[in-house]
Amino acid sequence: MTINNTQDLFLLKDILPLFDYTLNPDSKSILERLLQHPLSSVAEIKGRQTILQQIIDSKLLCDEYDYRKIEYIDTHRFLSSFPLEDLNQQDYLQYILKKRKRNTLLGEYQQLIYFLAKIEQQLRENLDIKAFPKHYQEEVRLILNYLQSFRPKHYKSKLAKDKFGYKSIQELNAIVYEKRKNGDTVAFFEKLSLFEAYISISKGICKHDFHFAEIGNNQFQLSGFYHPLLQAPIKNDIDIKNNVVLLTGANMSGKSTLLKAIGLCVYLGHLGLAIPAYSGSIPFYDSISIQINHSDDLKNGYSHFMNEIIKLKDVVLQADSGKRCFAIFDELFKGTNHEDAFAISVKTIIGLQKFKTSTLFISTHIAELKNELDQSPITADAYYIDCQIRDELPVFSYVLKTGWSNLQIGRLLFKKEGLNDLLDLPQR
Repeated sequence: MTINNTQDLFLLKDILPLFDYTLNPDSKSILERLLQHPLSSVAEIKGRQTILQQIIDSKLLCDEYDYRKIEYIDTHRFLSSFPLEDLNQQDYLQYILKKRKRNTLLGEYQQLIYFLAKIEQQLRENLDIKAFPKHYQEEVRLILNYLQSFRPKHYKSKLAKDKFGYKSIQELNAIVYEKRKNGDTVAFFEKLSLFEAYISISKGICKHDFHFAEIGNNQFQLSGFYHPLLQAPIKNDIDIKNNVVLLTGANMSGKSTLLKAIGLCVYLGHLGLAIPAYSGSIPFYDSISIQINHSDDLKNGYSHFMNEIIKLKDVVLQADSGKRCFAIFDELFKGTNHEDAFAISVKTIIGLQKFKTSTLFISTHIAELKNELDQSPITADAYYIDCQIRDELPVFSYVLKTGWSNLQIGRLLFKKEGLNDLLDLPQR
């Protein structure tokens, strides 16, 4: 998977909080990494969907899996970095004489056993390992086997009966020592952190009522999609028949937000996550590029218009090489004059028709394109966001409809703000 440009989705700033119910910094770090790396095949996507769906189905796990961050931090520190020399076997006399060391280990093991027992019980009681994909079953078993190797239920009982002493500490010292030396402890925390990241994602999916899309079909269809940051979103449907999709609508009608919502559905789908929609069918793409927020590239010295040209060229080159590309271009060629924008928009739309395995969204403010394209053999889908004029003011519905919009509200807004009168006033 090639990610050319997804910063306009604001993944870490806006999207991460939707899924972040992590309990420790390691799981959060993995969650951040997951959000920035789409999967490279349909099989991987379906595998992750199955993992998340299994966690969601075990609602008790989703709802009750919990602990305090300090419990994890203390356990991780002890198992990963407690001095190995302090875990060496010692005779009973040394154990009795070294009271401070004995009390330190007793406290460490008390925290460790209660923490491991809690996690082991939650996982054992709520997981059906066989429901996971085969490759992931082994990872879950690794987590459970590591937990069970400490016999937390057995030692928790000893602690409760005040029978946890010299023998118990020596037994656990040997386990901690061996697990760290052979790499089991590192592997355990890696697998546990990933699993907890999946639990966190599953909680987010349930909380926001997202749904899994079918990935890998040739059809592009979204039902009831929306942008999840909106407080009261209007949910729309789209069913694409052609590889080029043109979007028009008045200023402030919500074109950019709608394109972000579509881009987010595609991107989350390629992560194997559920999407903000009732349902969806999305082709698998090799490349995702989303160009929505207009800006100059100060680092490379490119103007906004030149930046558009470069990103469009990158998508065209990838599509021409046989890659299946998904791309969004919001207000394409807005950065140049109207005559140039019209001419190169026609050329671009006609030229993009040949990349049949790609899906390319273009929003435009050039109303004249409709007449030009109607006279050409172009088979592009056209959508617009509805807007009505009432009492000389625009009323936005944010509803997506098929067809074109030729509504222009710039002069109405100009008048509404009183600029006509202000500019007609004589100079003071």
